[in-house]
Amino acid sequence: MMNLTVNSTGPVDLAWAPRDVLRALPGFTDAMVERFLQLRAGPDGKDGTADDTVFKSLDDIRAALALSPEQFRELSPSFRSTIPSYESLATGRSSDVTRVIQLVFRRAGTTAQLITWKEF
Repeated sequence: MMNLTVNSTGPVDLAWAPRDVLRALPGFTDAMVERFLQLRAGPDGKDGTADDTVFKSLDDIRAALALSPEQFRELSPSFRSTIPSYESLATGRSSDVTRVIQLVFRRAGTTAQLITWKEF
């Protein structure tokens, strides 16, 4: 699997950040990251589906991470407020080879802004 974050300048969007990015954030433990990813993905365990937890604010994310307001304040300059995002999956086949691409994007005015691109 390949992970590519196209929009890599600025703060981390916790709504879509992959495991490795979350683990690299200062103050994040493996247990905290796993708990957050499970909550974010919802009951089916897959990001980008209808049952995902939608975080309406950074305070919702703080509560999900079980951080005190003081702890989160120290980390928060690294984060961006979540903005509604959309996922698109494309599957291509050629002979016996199949490729799946997952795109995550959000609306930026009247255009789409690509957040991540994953190839499986």
